[in-house]
Amino acid sequence: EIKELGPEPLDKNFKFSDFKKIISKKTGKIKQVLMDPKIISGIGNIYSDDILFTARINPFKPANKLSDKQLKDLFNAIRKILNKAIKLRGTSISDYRDTAGKKGGYDKVRLVYRREGEKCPQGCPGVVIRKKIGGRSAHYCPVCQK
Repeated sequence: EIKELGPEPLDKNFKFSDFKKIISKKTGKIKQVLMDPKIISGIGNIYSDDILFTARINPFKPANKLSDKQLKDLFNAIRKILNKAIKLRGTSISDYRDTAGKKGGYDKVRLVYRREGEKCPQGCPGVVIRKKIGGRSAHYCPVCQK
């Protein structure tokens, strides 16, 4: 099973050129592509929402339609959000605990995940909405993430 996993996005040997090559070939919606562990490992629902918000990319946009700038912004957002989540020991919205049995702290700083109906954290006039995509929820700002 491990052989089927995609690259680890925080691996120092995983370069933007590798990321671009992988993502540019995918025709699926970018949120679903990010969450597929066979494409990129380790990005779940919570982090994919905040990554896409940080990169200002609509979760429904086809991956192969992202511009070079969007791909670079996405690559940087992945590293930023995942590193922050690791530093805060993950997200404890329900019953998650880290290996020491402690709650993670990322849920206190999450940007759009489970913030449906709240004002955009960027301060634009938008309100975070929630839509289903591939059986999962996508939370995003329709103004910032066109």
